[in-house]
Amino acid sequence: MPVPLDTYLLITQADNKLNPQVYFNENVGLRVAMTGVPNVWSDTLWINGYAGSDVPNMCALHTIRNGTPRMWISSQSNRSTSYGTFYEFWTAYNDGSGSGLDADLLDGYNSATAATANTVVLRDGNGYIYATSVNASTFYVGTQTTGAAYITSPYTLGNLGLNAGSTAYNVFIGAGATNYAQFSNTLITHYKRLYSAPGTSETASTPNFESRAQGSGNGVAQYHMSFTNSTGAVNGRISTNNFGTTYATTSDYRVKEDLQEMEDATSRLLQLKPINFRWVGSEDRTDGFLAHEVKEIVHDAVVGEKDATETVVEIVVDEEGNETEVTKVVDSLQALDQAKLIPLLVKTIQELEARIKLLESK
Repeated sequence: MPVPLDTYLLITQADNKLNPQVYFNENVGLRVAMTGVPNVWSDTLWINGYAGSDVPNMCALHTIRNGTPRMWISSQSNRSTSYGTFYEFWTAYNDGSGSGLDADLLDGYNSATAATANTVVLRDGNGYIYATSVNASTFYVGTQTTGAAYITSPYTLGNLGLNAGSTAYNVFIGAGATNYAQFSNTLITHYKRLYSAPGTSETASTPNFESRAQGSGNGVAQYHMSFTNSTGAVNGRISTNNFGTTYATTSDYRVKEDLQEMEDATSRLLQLKPINFRWVGSEDRTDGFLAHEVKEIVHDAVVGEKDATETVVEIVVDEEGNETEVTKVVDSLQALDQAKLIPLLVKTIQELEARIKLLESK
């Protein structure tokens, strides 16, 4: 049975005849009118499927009337007597700096742990951006300009490169305000100690560190490592000459004063107690000394104290790959630099030679 049109459709006009309003069943259904919101004249569409007071809220859509393709959505009362907060839709038209949209500022996000395509990454309150993965051959830190730092895959896909963007800048690795390492055009500076951890894929014959000479000239000293004091003055070096390795400590006259003749070298040498021993846990035997006994005679030949201990922190990895720090007390073993005994040996030979000559002269 046909339903009279005026039962469900009501068309009204404002006094100026330029603002028609369309109702479907008065307060329930759709309503269209020109309004002055959100900030300029716009066409507003109310959507109301229920007129009861127990469910009061509804929404409205606003399309701006200045020729620009922009749209807002707002919350309304069920009688459309007030406007709530306006939210603008993000489109290709308003995508850009200065729009004020969270999406443009990368403050909005799909999910903090989302790993799906075409989602916006999350920036926290400190301005840091988080993402499950970034798929790009080059990821710039800042803007893509000359000198900008970037992360890239150098040489072949799968490699990771950190590039300062220019040799005038450095690459730092650290945590917060603490630097662990600095990479410059000429040096790699470590602010923490280096540690070579044992690995199951390594063998006893694999060196932990390898230093290759910069040249191959016979007899030309190639410096592999320098040891300095806190001011940078060299105290010793390890060098090669294409054949052998030299371990040298500072012996320059310019750093020595109050020179005195060694005395009583023979009697001091005779106090040393050379022994043959077996290392604990090994069947290998060797000749040597006990460090604490040598220290009583040649003090600077020994490093450390007898029966000393120290506390160390080790990283223990379980079967599932989880790392745990374990603190324990271990022996702090004394060390002996047998090269420090050479002056005593030389002086003893000289004293013995003098005694031999004296006896031969009689």
